[in-house]
Amino acid sequence: MRLFPHQSSVHSQEWKRLAKEEPLTNYYNLGGIVGHKRRDDKKYLEEIAAGNLSGIKYDALLPHQIILYAEDGSDIKQAAELQWKTMVEGMHLKGKFRNYFAVYHTTKYSDKGVGGRMMQGLALLLSQLSEGPWKGKVIVFDQPLLCPIQGKDLKYKCEFMGTMESDLFVDYEKLFDIPGVTAIAKGSVKPEQMIKTVFVFSESLRFSGIDESVAQQRASTTIRRKFKDKGYGDDTVTHLLFWDFGDLEDPPMPPKQHP
Repeated sequence: MRLFPHQSSVHSQEWKRLAKEEPLTNYYNLGGIVGHKRRDDKKYLEEIAAGNLSGIKYDALLPHQIILYAEDGSDIKQAAELQWKTMVEGMHLKGKFRNYFAVYHTTKYSDKGVGGRMMQGLALLLSQLSEGPWKGKVIVFDQPLLCPIQGKDLKYKCEFMGTMESDLFVDYEKLFDIPGVTAIAKGSVKPEQMIKTVFVFSESLRFSGIDESVAQQRASTTIRRKFKDKGYGDDTVTHLLFWDFGDLEDPPMPPKQHP
């Protein structure tokens, strides 16, 4: 696994490349997260609800801004559903995030406000853009398996994700037992089908049972051995990025790197 550093991540070529992806560009912009005016969002959705479909743009709103209005009982809810569908279709046509996957870590102590919605929105979006066996699914720590996101519409999908609670303290090494690794170990996934990047979304990643640096070293060695044993090179090793949404005063950054 490749873990990216907290201090130097903004300078790394890989992080710069990922930061250009939609909707990551706007998420990286703190002003787009905290300073965005909700009345502008509502006005835009009201225009869509009124039938101004020519003005709908796939990148007009961020995921967490859309799901905020998915719970609305008025026509704005339907406009939010349409905006979400347009966003997913637009990004799919651009080939965004087809080989990405989300680990979704939320607890009963997690923020139910903007931080929680940000995590929820990105995890749900990645699940819908992923292809093959990963599509429509995420991983939660207490269930290190592919977990389908259930629900007939955006509102119910978000409500279902709200039930995916894990322990506050997690087993660090479970992060490395992701589907791509397991499948590689079984020899059942071709290199072009591999997940390229796994995002770990959390507001409070606290590790237990082993020293963090030791876990990184052990897991890095183990995963590379699994790939090598199946005849795959380092170019197929999945990237693992941590996004901590626990402090909105700073843009969420991947905290550590291990070669």
